[in-house]
Amino acid sequence: MKTKILSWLKSPVEEKAVVRSADQGEEQASERNDQIDAPLDGPQEWRDRNGQLRERQDWKNGVRHGPWEMHHANGQLRSRGNYQDGLRNGAFEVYFSNGQLRSRGTHRQDKRDGPYVSHYENGQPDSRGTFAGGNKEGVWEWFYSDGQLKQKGVYKDDLPEGALETYYESGQLKATEHYSAGKQDGAYVTYHENGQVHGRGQFWNGLPDGAYELYNKDGGLRESGTYRKGVRK
Repeated sequence: MKTKILSWLKSPVEEKAVVRSADQGEEQASERNDQIDAPLDGPQEWRDRNGQLRERQDWKNGVRHGPWEMHHANGQLRSRGNYQDGLRNGAFEVYFSNGQLRSRGTHRQDKRDGPYVSHYENGQPDSRGTFAGGNKEGVWEWFYSDGQLKQKGVYKDDLPEGALETYYESGQLKATEHYSAGKQDGAYVTYHENGQVHGRGQFWNGLPDGAYELYNKDGGLRESGTYRKGVRK
C-alpha cells in the first residue's frame, strides 16, 4: 500500500479538493493533482504531517476502483463508499466528527439512486426519501432538529408534484399546497400556529389566480380580493 503525506496545511473541510454536495452533505473522494510517475494502482493512503490517516482509496490502472474512505482530523470516519471504473457505485455513508451518522444512501453510475436518509448532529432525522437517477422521486419528508415533521410531499424528477404539507415545530399544520411540475398549482390553505386559517386561495402555473382571503389569528377576515394570472384585480 502506497502512502502519501498531505502537503496542505488546511483541514479537509477547507481543502477545495474535497467535493461536497451542497443540499445533502454527501462527499466523494477528492481529486488529486499530484505529479505521479506511473498511474496509481492498488490501495493508496494519504496522511497528514502527523501521520493521521485522512483518506484511503483503491485504484486500478489510474482509475478509482474499489472502496474509499475519508477521515476527520480527529480520526473519526468521515465518509466511505465504493468506486467502479471511476464512478461511484454502491452504498455510501457520511459521518459527523462526533461519529454520528450524517447521511446514508446508494450510488449508481455516480448518481444517488435508491433510499436516502440524512440526520442532524444530535441523531434526529433531517430528511428521508428516495432518489432515482440523481433526482428525488416519490414521497419525501423533512424534519426539525427535535424530530418533529416539518414538510412532506411527493416528488417527480426532482420537482414537487401533488400535495405538499408544511408544519410548525409545534406539530400544527402550517400550509397545504398543490404543485404541478414544480410550480404551485391549485388550491392552498395556510394556518396560524393556533390552528386558525391564515389564508386561502388558488394558484395557476405558479401564479396566484382567483379569489383569495386573509384572516387574523382570531378568525376575523382581514383582506380579500382576486388575482388573474398573478395580477391583482
